[in-house]
Amino acid sequence: MNFEITFDLRYPKLTFEGPSFKLIMNQEDDDALRAALAQAEQFKNEGNEALKEKDYAEAIRLYTCALDLDPTNAIYLSNRSAAHLSNDSKTKALRDAEACIEHKPNWWKGYMRKGAAEHALNRFDLAKQTYFRGLEKDPGNASLQDAIEDVRVAQEAYSLQLKKENAEKEAARLAQEAVAKAKADEEALLASFMDEVEALEDQANTVKKPAPVERIKPPVDF
Repeated sequence: MNFEITFDLRYPKLTFEGPSFKLIMNQEDDDALRAALAQAEQFKNEGNEALKEKDYAEAIRLYTCALDLDPTNAIYLSNRSAAHLSNDSKTKALRDAEACIEHKPNWWKGYMRKGAAEHALNRFDLAKQTYFRGLEKDPGNASLQDAIEDVRVAQEAYSLQLKKENAEKEAARLAQEAVAKAKADEEALLASFMDEVEALEDQANTVKKPAPVERIKPPVDF
């Protein structure tokens, strides 16, 4: 039994599950598909050149054009992930890497891209797990092994840096507390001194002065 299927160029890659289907496309549809895929490859190649020139924004734009024509192409997703990461768009790089793995789960490069994004996000344990998943797909892959070592070194350095920063913050906090305490003690001492002065003044004011001695006037002769 044959099935006539209308081909939608917005989704150039079709997969079918279940019973076998015989895809019948006329020559015009086939030519249009080939042209679309060729154009996607052209965008990808131009994106690669832009990436080499470190024009990351342009590379991302070109890879996006390629993906508009071939949305599930793992290579395009991998390349755009690399461009996003180079452009410091770590979350977008991670999202493209995850899509790459989704569409081509047995390709080690997707795990390489995902691990790199996780590494950049300081998610070191997740990055190592991702790289090890990649090694399950491609045992002995030198790039993945080197990446695991890079993560290990970076994680140790990051941990030491955090400890140093925390120690510096604690030292600064203690110093501020010491200064505040010294100031408070000084103010308390001054206040105590002033209280004593006021008390002495009050005491001096309450002491009765002796009555003046009345002199006896000599008699007056008339």
